[in-house]
Amino acid sequence: MSYLQARIAAKRQTAPQFVRVQRSFPAPVLGWNARDSLAEMDPRFAVAMDNYFPDGTKVRLRNGCVDHATGFPAAVETLHTAAFGNSTKLVAFSGPNAYDITSGGAIGAPLATGFTNSQWFGVNAGPKGGERALYTNGADAAQSWDGTTWAAAGFTGPTKPIGAHVAHKRFWTIENG
Repeated sequence: MSYLQARIAAKRQTAPQFVRVQRSFPAPVLGWNARDSLAEMDPRFAVAMDNYFPDGTKVRLRNGCVDHATGFPAAVETLHTAAFGNSTKLVAFSGPNAYDITSGGAIGAPLATGFTNSQWFGVNAGPKGGERALYTNGADAAQSWDGTTWAAAGFTGPTKPIGAHVAHKRFWTIENG
């Protein structure tokens, strides 16, 4: 046996051996716990509980879903809750269009159309009584909606902002690229 072969054989003999340990955990029948640390949490609590409901002695899977709005021309890629005073509206972006889907059911005419993509970023801004939802997608001019009228926002600065934030009574945007 050569020196190299002897070294390889020695390495094989000293390689760490992995041991498989099988454990069983109880069902999270006590529900979701976002309060306690993991080290002190009872194992019958869940750290995350999506689509499951605790039921005393077992965990049940959620029964399913119901379509809120139907008839979109393409997949809905963005949903935004627009806040106007004491009311809110739900806006969906599908294909080149924006829709008000607050009431659900079959969609009607779009609020706005002709956009490059349907991946929008929305923020709520404005003084009480003059609230607006402002939208950016990085490919089109920023858009503004006051709950009834949809229009180009008409901001100076970035022509195709990709992100937006409201701070210190100002609307801040990030230029695409």
